[in-house]
Amino acid sequence: MSINFSAAGAPSRQVPCDFCKWAVEDGTDRDGRCDATCPGTMTEYDSPIINMSGDNAWDLMPLMGLTPAEYGSVEAAEVPNLLRRIIGLLNRESARQPLLREAGEEQGVRVTVNDETGLSTIEPMARLISLGNTDVQTVRRLENMRDLCVYAVDHGLPIAWS
Repeated sequence: MSINFSAAGAPSRQVPCDFCKWAVEDGTDRDGRCDATCPGTMTEYDSPIINMSGDNAWDLMPLMGLTPAEYGSVEAAEVPNLLRRIIGLLNRESARQPLLREAGEEQGVRVTVNDETGLSTIEPMARLISLGNTDVQTVRRLENMRDLCVYAVDHGLPIAWS
């Protein structure tokens, strides 16, 4: 799952689909379209739109003073406060330290209990892989959020995520 952050209500427009254009150029198109379900256009927004993996967004939200949730918003009047918190995080490396984690993997397990015997069984599951998080990645995400906040403040718009 990923989460998109955007300036709600920012101007947008329909433009020709880049993928359709490329499909026509390389001969893989389907009647001038990149895919049978493509309408041939895509939406282009004036504001920045930030896409993060769910884990990264959920990790970053509390640091920015937001409650982690799959969707939500910050009213336009509160966006300057969010921007101040983000700038503070960008200026203080120690404030970003809770997000640092090493990459690694571990074997997942499932424990089941036999209703008849009451005995537990431990079964191996798929590996759980964590790609980790560096300070450079956190700063990049915060800079993107800062740019979105600046746009929202300049245009008097709220920020929403889903």
